[in-house]
Amino acid sequence: MKRLLNKTDWIIPLIAYVIYFFTVKILIPSAVYIVVACLFSLYYFPFRFLTNRTEFKNNCFFYILSCFICSAILVLSVLDVAVPITDFLRNTVGVIGILSVLSSFYALDKLKSERLFVVHQGITFLVSGVLWVN
Repeated sequence: MKRLLNKTDWIIPLIAYVIYFFTVKILIPSAVYIVVACLFSLYYFPFRFLTNRTEFKNNCFFYILSCFICSAILVLSVLDVAVPITDFLRNTVGVIGILSVLSSFYALDKLKSERLFVVHQGITFLVSGVLWVN
């Protein structure tokens, strides 16, 4: 199961973005996105963090930050669907999105991890949706 999740890890942000887009355009109920995004968020922080600890033993701080960024963006997108977006929420999503872009390039340059690069680019795609698809 761990190998399967590592291979499909990059598609989770893209699925979240598609469901978010359809939720904002009122094609599907917001409860569907809230449940899906919360499950994806739980996957990124506790599950992925606890199952892949040996993969990033040398760079544990970056791995914790990576899991937190992915989970935080998904939770903030749930807040965007549940309540009207405020300037504070928009700025928070923007700052975490910038951290995601920087993390993606760090993962590619220093860690030589294409998988993390693609995951963070997918999260950045979700950030752009949260900021500009309303």
